[in-house]
Amino acid sequence: MRLKLLIADDHQLMLDAIRMALDGTEDMEIVGETTSGAQVLPLVRNTSPDVVLLDCGCRGLDGLAASRHSASATRGQGHRAVGT
Repeated sequence: MRLKLLIADDHQLMLDAIRMALDGTEDMEIVGETTSGAQVLPLVRNTSPDVVLLDCGCRGLDGLAASRHSASATRGQGHRAVGT
């Protein structure tokens, strides 16, 4: 089973670097990415990631707030949020 990962960082360069680092990893799949903190919650609902990698300073909705909202919106689904 592949780990589904959602990445949110307001710097495209970081998104590209993370994607490149994970490219070819057989046990992980990037199911979504965004440069907007405001898009994190809709993406979580639509993609059901196992892990959300969040930039703590993301514009629109910082990673810490997005993590709190994501946890309450997906309670019981086993998602994990990791801040960077």
